[in-house]
Amino acid sequence: MMSTQVATETVDPKIQAALANIVNAEKVIALSDAVKRLQQSDDYKLVIEEGYLKEEAERIFEVITEPTIANRDVINNLIDEITSIRKLKTYIDMIPTKAWNAKKIINDEEALITSIENGTYEDPMDAE
Repeated sequence: MMSTQVATETVDPKIQAALANIVNAEKVIALSDAVKRLQQSDDYKLVIEEGYLKEEAERIFEVITEPTIANRDVINNLIDEITSIRKLKTYIDMIPTKAWNAKKIINDEEALITSIENGTYEDPMDAE
């Protein structure tokens, strides 16, 4: 990967933008790496995967489907809790996809920077 440690005051604005995109993409990749490490932890599996995402979701679902629960506010709160569990699961599951996209962004931005530095960059706005 290219170094993003470049003085920006004399750099082409397109290169500055590309470098900023690379920095943001690297953060996404770091997040994905952190999630991978977390998911390998026995504590994560016990507390998050088994405890929260599975057992807590099942418990809430059982309470919601209990015919004696008549209070609409309680049911709505429980539905909100289930929704929160689903959102956390979705967030965790989407991180690898975001990291894959981030790697593509880095490759594209590095190619853009190289073409600008080599003088082979053709601005698509000039083609009109």
